[in-house]
Amino acid sequence: MSLKPLLLIPALGVVLLLSACAGPIPKADPSEAWIGLKEEAPNDLMAERVDGKRVDDGRYLK
Repeated sequence: MSLKPLLLIPALGVVLLLSACAGPIPKADPSEAWIGLKEEAPNDLMAERVDGKRVDDGRYLK
């Protein structure tokens, strides 16, 4: 028996196994959640004053 047919069976099995999970990518739906990879603007909430005193480090936590 030749070695070529014996190698063909596992190779086809791997191809079929990997292609079973690969489905088409769905179209974008604007009504669904969106994850943006680029942040538009900073939305950080920083303190400028605490108890009437100016704060250099705006990361005030109570």
